[in-house]
Amino acid sequence: MDEFQRIMAEFELHCKTEKNILRLSLGLLVGISLFVSLDVVRIDPFLFYLLGMLTMIVVVIKTRRVSSNYDRLCKFLKINRPELSGNKKLLFYMDYQLNKAYKKNPKELKKSLSCKNHNEKFMRKIAEIEFLYESLSEDLSMETLEF
Repeated sequence: MDEFQRIMAEFELHCKTEKNILRLSLGLLVGISLFVSLDVVRIDPFLFYLLGMLTMIVVVIKTRRVSSNYDRLCKFLKINRPELSGNKKLLFYMDYQLNKAYKKNPKELKKSLSCKNHNEKFMRKIAEIEFLYESLSEDLSMETLEF
């Protein structure tokens, strides 16, 4: 249960990080646009925007909270289990659990997620993770109601 609470806290931090990245990118865009419009330095404006984009790419890479397989997992679930693809918390939890399960062989996870026809063993693993998530989130909501 503690691990589940930690993962959900990490998800909340992930959501806050996404919002902060959006704010930073908009701030950089507005700041660079103002700087370019003032025409203080005679340098091609494209270079300033390029520098801003590179800064944002570095920030996004450094603050990423999901694995590199998260996008593959979303695409896989959208094709094979579309009812699960809308639940962002479940996707985050599933990403964490799959990376933990395939820690010794991450290439196998990548292969399973990229496969067009779904592997029965892998689909069973996803169903187990979904059941675990549902039961833990239900337990957590019951705990919250008791306090």
